[in-house]
Amino acid sequence: MNVLNNLLRKPGRLLLTFITKAAIKKHQHEIVVITGPGETAPAREAVFQVLKEEFPTRRNLETPASEFCLPLAVLGMAYYPNGIGQWLLSLAKTVVSLIKNRPYSHKLVMEVPDHQKDIFDYWMRILKPKVVISCGQDPVKYLWISKVIFQIGYPETPKNDDYLKIAKQVGRYFGMNKDILDKAAFIFTPPKPRISIIKTDHFIVVDNSYFYLPSPFKAVLEVVEKLGSKAVLITDRKGDFKKSKALRLKIILIKKGEMPKDKGQISEKALVIRVQQPLAQKLIEKITNILIV
Repeated sequence: MNVLNNLLRKPGRLLLTFITKAAIKKHQHEIVVITGPGETAPAREAVFQVLKEEFPTRRNLETPASEFCLPLAVLGMAYYPNGIGQWLLSLAKTVVSLIKNRPYSHKLVMEVPDHQKDIFDYWMRILKPKVVISCGQDPVKYLWISKVIFQIGYPETPKNDDYLKIAKQVGRYFGMNKDILDKAAFIFTPPKPRISIIKTDHFIVVDNSYFYLPSPFKAVLEVVEKLGSKAVLITDRKGDFKKSKALRLKIILIKKGEMPKDKGQISEKALVIRVQQPLAQKLIEKITNILIV
C-alpha cells in the first residue's frame, strides 16, 4: 500500500494543484499565510477573529500534518479522504461544486508550517498570498512570497495584545471599516492539544480526535503507557485496527457516525478516541452516558 501511495502521490499533487488553482481563480480568494518557527496559532486566530467581523472568512482548524491538508483547507473540505476511492469521490464532488456554484470571494487565513522547504515553496507559488505574517522569524526570508509582510515575535516574545495589533494591521490593509477595527478584541483560547486527557470519577479519556489527520499512533501509545492502565481504542481508521491487533490492544473499529452499541464493548478504565471531529465530541458524550448508566 505504501508503494502504491508513493506512486500516486505525484499525480495526486498535480490534480490537487489544478483544482486549487481553479478554485482560487474563480472565487478570487485573498489569502493570508501565517508561518515561521514561532507561535502561529494565536496569530491565525487573531487575524480570523478580526477579518470575519467584516468579510466572509475561513481558516484552517489545525496545523497541516500532511502536505495535502493545505489544498483541502483551501477547497473547504472538512475531512481527509481515506483511500483512493474516497479521494476520487471527494475530488469529483469538489469539481462539480466548482463548476455549478457562483463565485464567492472570501478571505482565507492559512497557518502553514515552513519546516519542509520544498513543500512550503511549492504551495506558496500556488496560493500566492496577499499577506504573509512571519512569526519568530526574520521576515526577509519571505519577501519572495509577498510584498506585504507583517512580523511578530522577532526578536521579542509576543503577548495577546501584539497578536491583536498585527490582526488590525491586516484588517487595515484589506480596507476594513475603522469603527469595526476600533471595537475589535482578541481573547486567545489556546488550541486543543493533539492529544489531551479528560479525567472523570469513572474513567480516563485520551482524546486524539482530529479534523484531517490524528497524531502518530506511536505518540498515543506512549500516553497510554504513562497512564499505567489497560485501554480500549475507539477509532474510525482501519490502519489502527491492524496495529492494535499486533499490540494486543483492545479495539472498537467504527464507521463514521456510528456509536458503540453496548456497555460490554467498553470494559477498561482508559479510552482512546481517534475519531474525526465533530463526531468525536458526540462520541465522548455518548460514551460518558454508556459508562455511567
